[in-house]
Amino acid sequence: MKKMICDEIKKFISPYLDSEVDPHTNLRIEEHLANCSKCQKYYEQEHNFEISFKNELVTNPETDAAWQRALNRATRTSIFQTKIPVTIAVSMVVVLLLIGGWFRSGFYQSDLAWAAYKNHSKYLTDQLPIKVEGMQALAINKYFRDKLTFSVNVPANVPIEGLKVIGARLCHLKGVPVAYMIYHYKNIPVSLFLMDADRSNYFKQLNNRNDEIQKDNFFGKVIVTYQKGNKIISAISQDVPDEILQRLVLSYADIF
Repeated sequence: MKKMICDEIKKFISPYLDSEVDPHTNLRIEEHLANCSKCQKYYEQEHNFEISFKNELVTNPETDAAWQRALNRATRTSIFQTKIPVTIAVSMVVVLLLIGGWFRSGFYQSDLAWAAYKNHSKYLTDQLPIKVEGMQALAINKYFRDKLTFSVNVPANVPIEGLKVIGARLCHLKGVPVAYMIYHYKNIPVSLFLMDADRSNYFKQLNNRNDEIQKDNFFGKVIVTYQKGNKIISAISQDVPDEILQRLVLSYADIF
């Protein structure tokens, strides 16, 4: 069995805490933690902070404001003076919402929106940096050429006034590799994700959703998703009109 290295622990610690890793990966993580005091301390910090975080949130779990306070706290400095990754913070909030009994109706049915929300939040907190910067579509297309099983063709010009592409990178939504584009609309960040529709079975709300626009709203952020044929395109932002997100998503539909 291939041993896990320290850099991989940070990648897997969030799904490990959330019991989402497969048995083989789980065994590799536990073996590494048993033999690496540095990573064991890192894990203990995250685990202990989760307990502290839970105790605060469940005392008043009725409002969206409670969610926001908890998320803000989780992305600041912890009791161990360690910067908590937003992925850990969001995973903790999910558990705490379940404990508090206010997990909203239909939440599980919006798992793609939830995954997009987490990655957008990571970008906003500088924990998901851009890998290729600038507004050159050809450079972005070249970056993705050997990273995905499908071709990525970024529109050279999306006819939306005030919208511009800032950069891109590879990321994952529920373990599914996707092309991640970062746009700004009048200086407001917009995240756009492209993936192969063969992976639609990973996301509950995409079943039987072909050829239609779907909208979700998570705590002030609007997520617009479009699935047609072999295309899945999803955009998320806050304070950007739904119409703009929909036009952006549809601009990719014919070239993705």
